[in-house]
Amino acid sequence: MLTHTGEKPFTCPQCGRRFSRRRNLNDHILIHNEEKPFVCPRCGKRYKRNEHFRSHLLSHDRGKPFTCSQCGKSFGYKRSFNDHIKIHTGERLHTCLQCGKSFLNKGHLKEHIKIHTGERPFACSQCGKSFISKRDVTYHMRIHTEEKPFKCLQCGKGFAWASCLKIHMRHSHSEEREFTCEHCNKTFVLESYLKRHLKIHQNEKPFVCSFCGKSFLWLLCFKAHQKIHEGVKTHVCSECGRAFTTANYLMKHQKVHTGERPYMCLYCGKSFSKKANLGEHVRLHTGEKPYTCAQCGSSFTSAKGLSYHREKQCSQKLSPTPIKHT
Repeated sequence: MLTHTGEKPFTCPQCGRRFSRRRNLNDHILIHNEEKPFVCPRCGKRYKRNEHFRSHLLSHDRGKPFTCSQCGKSFGYKRSFNDHIKIHTGERLHTCLQCGKSFLNKGHLKEHIKIHTGERPFACSQCGKSFISKRDVTYHMRIHTEEKPFKCLQCGKGFAWASCLKIHMRHSHSEEREFTCEHCNKTFVLESYLKRHLKIHQNEKPFVCSFCGKSFLWLLCFKAHQKIHEGVKTHVCSECGRAFTTANYLMKHQKVHTGERPYMCLYCGKSFSKKANLGEHVRLHTGEKPYTCAQCGSSFTSAKGLSYHREKQCSQKLSPTPIKHT
């Protein structure tokens, strides 16, 4: 009955959050307790509760039977698969009443609302710094502990973040790749990945901004760009107050505060906070230069390098030589 009346008599002694049921309070208190006695022997992931641990173990045994027909990504659980499908359909049912931003699931909305309320219930036990989500404090703690819970089952190498392990597995132990780019010989495990990559060479940018004429490869980037003209910056960093047009830009920025650098170069070990920066860096090792000037044929490792060349160097080379009149 308490859920209908709205009464919440059970209060967390550590953060003050209130609950209508004692069972919910007991589950919540585990968040503040750092002990995670249940460790997965296959990937190193840790859990506080046995039922969550057992559910995770099944994800290894059952594989990933749910595959997205649009991008080829696979999932171990139908719930995760359904959430992913919404990315392609654009379906977002959970909307923030304060800024109007919509989310794929209720959990993401709850985490977002903390930006407006200023709630930061997750604190680092080492330095006292507080965070909006449990995920953020977990990432941050590894700076202090140097913990590397994600182990490669083939070579035993450890990583601080799951994303680093995935990159390592893909580059060091992945099966033969079937789809090869005819322009730069880069290979891909799925044809959809190759098609997406080919747009870089084709310079295909179908989404054009009506304000400034700038064009984009991806609809998501196009929509984010339009917000610059509209002046809409609803995503505010709770650490420094800086505002951003999209949640993605805010998340990338927040890594400056947490110190998270999940993208690691497998050639030299250097880490980066952004995947794009890693990709640009790796080309220094591989020598890959996918960005080619259509006017003179010069190639570059990054789009930025090509843009600079077009504006400063190539335009000067191709400018007509003035005729001297005698």
